[in-house]
Amino acid sequence: MTAELSAPLRAFSDTLLAMRPELARHVAVVDSTIEIASPTGEHARRIVIWDEEGELGLAFGSWHTHGRVALACEQGAADELDAVMRVALAIVAGEMVIAQEIGGPHDGSELVFDLRAPEALLDELTSKLSPGRVRIASWSGADDREVSLDDLG
Repeated sequence: MTAELSAPLRAFSDTLLAMRPELARHVAVVDSTIEIASPTGEHARRIVIWDEEGELGLAFGSWHTHGRVALACEQGAADELDAVMRVALAIVAGEMVIAQEIGGPHDGSELVFDLRAPEALLDELTSKLSPGRVRIASWSGADDREVSLDDLG
């Protein structure tokens, strides 16, 4: 599987599967990228990792990041590979989720929430343009739900 991959992608794949061997059934190489298919079967929930001139990128839903950005955001990450790995594992764990706004001027628009930051959901639901309700979609589907300000009490 890893023969088609660049060195950074091989390192990502090898590390991921060493850390989480149970993900092997979800991991595939597609057009020189790594795709981690969602157990839900929904294409939009897959995680895609690519190499752009030696820098890893990661996409989940309509959101994406790059290694240097992930490194700046992931406290304690040793390097870009470690930072992108932390993001991917947070998505798999349901700690980073897709949130789709319900109602309001941006009905249906998608964001990615990092639920490791306790205030992330509250900040979004109370922002000026927020409709105050979102539909959460997790990579696995296990954490899917609708959330409103009322739910946060």
